[in-house]
Amino acid sequence: IFASSALSFVSLQSDRLLLGEFLGIALLGVYSIAVLLTDAVSSATTRITHGVFYPVFSQVQREEPWRLRDVYYRVRLALDGIALVPIGILVILANDVVHLLYDQRYWEAGWMAQALCLRIALSCVLVPAETCLFSLGLTQYSLYRNIGRAVWILAGVPLGWHFFGIAGVVWATATSELPVLVILWIPLWRRKLLKLSREALALLYLGAGLLIGLLLDELLSPAISFLKSLGA
Repeated sequence: IFASSALSFVSLQSDRLLLGEFLGIALLGVYSIAVLLTDAVSSATTRITHGVFYPVFSQVQREEPWRLRDVYYRVRLALDGIALVPIGILVILANDVVHLLYDQRYWEAGWMAQALCLRIALSCVLVPAETCLFSLGLTQYSLYRNIGRAVWILAGVPLGWHFFGIAGVVWATATSELPVLVILWIPLWRRKLLKLSREALALLYLGAGLLIGLLLDELLSPAISFLKSLGA
């Protein structure tokens, strides 16, 4: 736990530490806006999981361990709906939100936020998985998660910059939860807690958010265009 806490800063902040070198101060500010727009959902999910669901998982594990998988996915049913649907909506509306709130100097934050929604969506799925393992006493996977994320970013950001420029840097950060998916799903699978058919439901929630976002974009586009003209 101590080692995981020490590494959590590196794994969570290493993208901004590196991006200052590759993007420069101006684009780092734009990137920070994209992070601000997307991290709200992730922070809320983490707080709910650690504060509410971790005690539930722990109690079930102590008293009725055979029910842990059912309880885990019952919790996920609500949590995925709360988190993934808004993320899907944000993927569609991120550009419009940035254009309304900021002037033209910051508009690149729109596509950056769209890319970072992948990281946030994966995080919302994986934080409960990590917490479930923690309730089993498998605290080492929090450390492995931070190591995997940090290594991915420390290697991926320079490579992304070299081959694809700004887009490569942003997407290296956006995909930083992919190694965590492997790290956490393997122990869940070994303990028969992972149900792949149920994990596919998360994609349906995200897809529902995308559809709602498209509908909102169509309905709100006249108002958004009017507000943009006022801002101009």
